[in-house]
Amino acid sequence: MDFDAFISYATPDKPVADAVCARLEAAGIRCWIAPRDIMPGSDYGSSIIDAIHSARVMILVFSGHANMSAHVPKEVERAMSNGVPIIPFRIENVVPVKSLDYFIGSVHWLDAMTPPLENHIDSLANTVRKLCPPLTDEERRRRQGPILGDNTSAGISRDTPQVPLIVPPIVPPTPSVAPAAQQAQAPAPSGMSAAKIAGIAVAILVAIAIGYFFARSKPDVASPPPDGPNAVSNPAPAQPAGGDTSPAPSAPAPSSARPAKFVDPVVGCYNWFNNSIVVARANGTASGGPFPGRWVRNPNGAYQFTWPTTIITVTTIGNGDMSLSASNQFGYSFTGQRTGVGIGLSGKWHLSNGGSMDVGMDGAFTAGPFSGTWRGTDDTGKHYEMKWPAPVDTVVLLDNGTRLAGANNYGVAVGGVRTTCQ
Repeated sequence: MDFDAFISYATPDKPVADAVCARLEAAGIRCWIAPRDIMPGSDYGSSIIDAIHSARVMILVFSGHANMSAHVPKEVERAMSNGVPIIPFRIENVVPVKSLDYFIGSVHWLDAMTPPLENHIDSLANTVRKLCPPLTDEERRRRQGPILGDNTSAGISRDTPQVPLIVPPIVPPTPSVAPAAQQAQAPAPSGMSAAKIAGIAVAILVAIAIGYFFARSKPDVASPPPDGPNAVSNPAPAQPAGGDTSPAPSAPAPSSARPAKFVDPVVGCYNWFNNSIVVARANGTASGGPFPGRWVRNPNGAYQFTWPTTIITVTTIGNGDMSLSASNQFGYSFTGQRTGVGIGLSGKWHLSNGGSMDVGMDGAFTAGPFSGTWRGTDDTGKHYEMKWPAPVDTVVLLDNGTRLAGANNYGVAVGGVRTTCQ
């Protein structure tokens, strides 16, 4: 097997593990990570053991979740038993439990607890490259095997989409207008009497009061849109109803004293992995062409983009309904072949993307870790509608905020490169 690093992690830390994988592979370090590199139909445990034995180094994404995991200590033990160097990549300030401390207590740690995460992953990549220098041609021939981390090793074309794909965008985020008004104070000309200076001061105060009076009577055309859950600002004073232009009892604080509006660094437009444009706005909304979405920032610094529930239209074909064709609202399509006894859509199916689906008579179905509901849409017994879970892209910012990388809830790598909003 031709890869360098095995990435061990607990499931809740998958966004960080995916970011580590994407960053290392961009640096030319081949990685093995579950579930991406487990061949369809193969035994999960055996695949992991084989990968650990073939690795040149193990990267352990260490956190409180890894401490509580039933599988991480077993993977670490197998690596240590086979002489595979272990690099703990600590993302939380926790102490390893005894089952892990026995193996990694004396190993040099790489701490990644302070942002930005990409800087720590760069250091990790440099460390891995020192432990795993490029292979010679002879060494590569000895290790030649299926290319892991690539769906073509599973007999699936790179060009074949693996999950319901979002085909976004188009609406650019509304640019916020920052208030800009600073008062410049000029020194009093030399030689003026105290009376003249006092008179000028009074005139200035009167001018300020008149200016504030008229400012209160005008609509605030430069105010940004209402803040969402991911934007924090100091709101402008409320305008009185009915055109009341009377001055407020007390003057507002100068604009220089107001805290600046915080805009999350993820806000902007991205060329997405499927050649579309994803737009993230400051108020927590996102767009995918006609498909609305939302994004949030998790406590660990990762971002989740959630898109609409996937609606799949299915038609069964042939005598006995032995095959089916299906497509969703995002333009993704697939086929299936019946593998067991059933009526109409109910029964067991093998899908063209390598997965399987078990459809019950009660209007429910399961497909791997996913479940949903289905219903007939006419009286022919040939046409159905299935509701699958909404696609959720979990990504992190990399390369100083110029790139997003991660995976979605279907296990497919996703991401995009920042671009100018049109």
